[in-house]
Amino acid sequence: MANLRQMLVLILSASFVSVILLVHQLHKLAQPRIPESPGSLYNRVPPSQASSSAIQGYCNHADNITIGAEGLPPNGYKLISVTTLIRHGDRLPMLASPPLGPFMVPRVNCELNVSHSSISHLFNMFIEKTKDMPKTDWPFPLRPVGWCNPEDLTPSGVEQQIKNGLLLREAYGEQLILDQKNIRVVSTTFSRTYQSSIALMFGLLGEGIDFESLHVDSTNNTMLCRSSTKQECYCPRAEVFLLEAKRDLARLRKHDENFHKFNDSIHKTFQQAKIGSVEVEYPWSSAHDMLASRFCSSVGPYCQRGTCITEAQIDLNWGSLNSYHQEMSKNSNARGWAKLAMYHFFQELVQRLTRHATHPASIKDVFSVYAAHDVTIKPLFLALELPLNQWPPYASRVMFELYRPTVDADTEEFLLKIIYNGQDLTRLLKFCTTRIVWSGSGCALRDFINYFRNMLPSVGGDNFGRACRV
Repeated sequence: MANLRQMLVLILSASFVSVILLVHQLHKLAQPRIPESPGSLYNRVPPSQASSSAIQGYCNHADNITIGAEGLPPNGYKLISVTTLIRHGDRLPMLASPPLGPFMVPRVNCELNVSHSSISHLFNMFIEKTKDMPKTDWPFPLRPVGWCNPEDLTPSGVEQQIKNGLLLREAYGEQLILDQKNIRVVSTTFSRTYQSSIALMFGLLGEGIDFESLHVDSTNNTMLCRSSTKQECYCPRAEVFLLEAKRDLARLRKHDENFHKFNDSIHKTFQQAKIGSVEVEYPWSSAHDMLASRFCSSVGPYCQRGTCITEAQIDLNWGSLNSYHQEMSKNSNARGWAKLAMYHFFQELVQRLTRHATHPASIKDVFSVYAAHDVTIKPLFLALELPLNQWPPYASRVMFELYRPTVDADTEEFLLKIIYNGQDLTRLLKFCTTRIVWSGSGCALRDFINYFRNMLPSVGGDNFGRACRV
């Protein structure tokens, strides 16, 4: 009997210890993952397993990218050209420390792996097609390789742009009979935009693309000014407008609840980590870059000395940033800055649209791609006086579609449609006053051209040089 009691005691003791260990392990799993070193590998969490926080819309994972209103001709119209402006795909943070102290940029393996992709067949084709890396005029490889540096496009960013290209092929491929000869590509001089344009072109043209003969024009101006000298793009008056806009908007700080909540919580986080104070700025745009880009790449939270910045804090910052830019959309100084900053892009766009409408045979490219940035899309919307309620997500796309009336149409008006991430925004354009706009068909091209012609007079100049004087 004594032996039986001892055996029961041992069994109960072992069970108790097992329960304690299990509870401890579950507690560990519930805690934020603290990277042991900057050597974390790329391992994107599929959207279905990811959190439903507000920042997910900004991440814009490839699974969530869909086609919308693109490529839908109004009755009596035929599509004749498309211009698209894209933001690059998912990337690593641009800043390594300020304003969030000594948080390191994570070390991410940028080698493409088909197992990470939801479009594995295309991803695998892209990997094979770019394996030999043909020589180009650019100093970057066609796709990310090795370990990512700060600002680099990630494998997730490549996947986003391949998906974009695939969807645009579905929308426009047959209507415009797209091939490599009638597509023009322009990119800013960053690896993340160049590689985004390459991935999008692969999605658009598929396995038949010839990367060796694919020409990508460059511009070192994020506002897509492609003048021969920097001086021709420089506009002192634009800088004055921007400074005044920032002063106007700084007053919002007192009333921005999200900003104060984030600001207070981030300081408490730093005090807990005992790493000193944090730089205060408004809005927390640099902090957003560091936090959101790391979150979107799913490489773990920012942690220091056992203290991590939480997803809830990221959402607060995201809400504050969006509130700031919603107010910026209403600010006259911000609009003045945007019209001057984006003037050269609009000039180039209007010239192309006009030639397509009047001399279509003289233009070979019916589809143009501009690979740029969030800081390109924002002033574009400001200049057009379009609302932009959220900061542009990764792999955002803005489409300018030009339609001509068919032979049996009862009008001679060429139509323009502007579509943003699948949503038709044309009816929100305040300057589209020609009668046809009320049919919901689009904006008369001449209304768009007239708006462009009045862009400089609206900021006090009859040409770019005089408008930029201070």
